[in-house]
Amino acid sequence: MVESHLALLRLDTDRRTSWIEPQTVTITRCDLRKCRGGFIVRAPVFVRTTAMRRFLPAACLSLTCISASAALPDYLTFQLQVRSNVGIGAGFNITPGAGLSDTAPDLNDALRVAARARFPSGQPGDDFDRHVWSGSNGTGFLVSEGPTGSEISAPRLDPLNRIWFAASGGIQPGIWRYDAPATTLFTNEPSLATGFQHARGNAAGAAGYRAQFTLGRAWVSFVGVEFNFHAREVGLDFQSPYAALFPPAFDENRVIAGKLTLAASGFHQIRTIDHRGDFVILARTSAEQAGSPYLSFDDQVGISPTSGRVVFVAGLAGGARGVFLANGPSNIVEIARTGTQGLTAIASLAPVVNDDGLVAFIGTDGSARESVFIGDDTGIRRVIGRTDLVPVDLAPGSARIAPPQAGQPPLLGGLAINGDGDLAFLATLTTPDGQSILGRGVYVARAGTQLIHASGFE
Repeated sequence: MVESHLALLRLDTDRRTSWIEPQTVTITRCDLRKCRGGFIVRAPVFVRTTAMRRFLPAACLSLTCISASAALPDYLTFQLQVRSNVGIGAGFNITPGAGLSDTAPDLNDALRVAARARFPSGQPGDDFDRHVWSGSNGTGFLVSEGPTGSEISAPRLDPLNRIWFAASGGIQPGIWRYDAPATTLFTNEPSLATGFQHARGNAAGAAGYRAQFTLGRAWVSFVGVEFNFHAREVGLDFQSPYAALFPPAFDENRVIAGKLTLAASGFHQIRTIDHRGDFVILARTSAEQAGSPYLSFDDQVGISPTSGRVVFVAGLAGGARGVFLANGPSNIVEIARTGTQGLTAIASLAPVVNDDGLVAFIGTDGSARESVFIGDDTGIRRVIGRTDLVPVDLAPGSARIAPPQAGQPPLLGGLAINGDGDLAFLATLTTPDGQSILGRGVYVARAGTQLIHASGFE
C-alpha cells in the first residue's frame, strides 16, 4: 500500500539536513521558505506503509513547486536595544534625559535598529522630537538629528545601514540621510514643498516620501538629481484623479504603495504606483465594487522590500477587522480576522511584511492582551505582548510589558520585520510587580525555525 505523507526538513546552507518524521496528511504542493541558516521545506513524499519509520532521502522530495506558505517561526529571544526612562535616572544605551518617541522602530537584515528619540536641546522654539537613535546587538546611541526646530519622521534603515528621515518645519526641511558619521540633506525637492513626511530610502540611493504643499500633497521619489511625482492630489494638479494621498510605503523597486481617495467619487482604494505614474489597483471598498469584502481601509499599509507584496488592514461587515496580504489584484489572502483564531482586535497601526510573505501586526488576544502577532496564509501566532516578561538592564533582570496608566497601549508606534522574520517593537515597561514604571524599550525578537507547530502538524 502506498500512502501520501508530508515531510518537513530543513536544508542547511552547509549541506546538512535536519529531518522530521512524516505524518499522514493530504497535500498537493510543496513549500519553501528561507530561514536563518537555510530553508524550511514542506513537501509531499510517498512511502509504502505508515508503519515505515525511516528517514527519507532528499531525492524523494520535489522542490519545483514553491509557495509562500510554510511553518511560522517561533520567537524565543528578545533582546533589549535601548531603554529610555521617564525623567528619573539614566536609561540604557541612550543619553540621560532623552526619551523614545512613540513611532515604530526599524530593523534591517543586518539587525541594525533605528528609532526616533526626543532630546531637549534648550533652544527656544525647538520641537526636540528630532533625534535618531541607532544600534545593534544590544548596543547603540544617539547618532543623528534633524534641523533645529524640525520634527522628523520615523527613521528608516536601508540595506546599506544608511538611515533616512524626513524633516518638516525648522530651519531646513527636506529628506535627510545619515551615512556614518555624517548627516546630510539628501533633497528638498520639489522646490515648492512646505513639508516632508514618511521618508524611506533604498539600496539604490532613491528615497520615497510624501511632500506637503500649500494646496495639497504628493507621493514623490528622488534619485540622482531629479524627482518624480508618483501621484498628486487634485489641489496640485486639476487633472489628478486623487483627492487624498495617505502615508506611503516605499520599496527597493522605487514603487510606492498606499491608500488613496478618488476625487470624482470619494471611493478609497489601495494602489501601488511607480515613478512613471503607472499604477495597479490592489483593493477597492464595497462602495465602489459590488462583492468586495472591504468596507474601509486603515490609513497605513506595508510593502515588502523587493517582492511587491502589500499588506493592509480593512474594516469588514459586522464590525470585524482583518489583515490582508495582496500579492496582486487577483491574489489577496486573508491573514487574520477579528473573531477568529483568538483575535479580538487589530490596532490601527501599519502592518508589515517581508519578501517571504510573513506578516506582523499588533492586535489583542482573547485575554485582552495587546500583542505582537506573526502570520501568513496558514494562520497567526501570538509573539509577545501585555503582561509578558522581557529582559531589562536593571535588577532583577526582567521587566513586564505594561502601560504606565490604565487605558494606554503597552505597544507603541508599530513594528518592523526583516528578511529573516526578526521583529522590532517598542514597549512600555514596568517592574515585574507593576509597581514602578521603567520607561520605554525597543526590543528585537529573533525568529527561530519552528517545524513541529506548523499549521497542519499540531
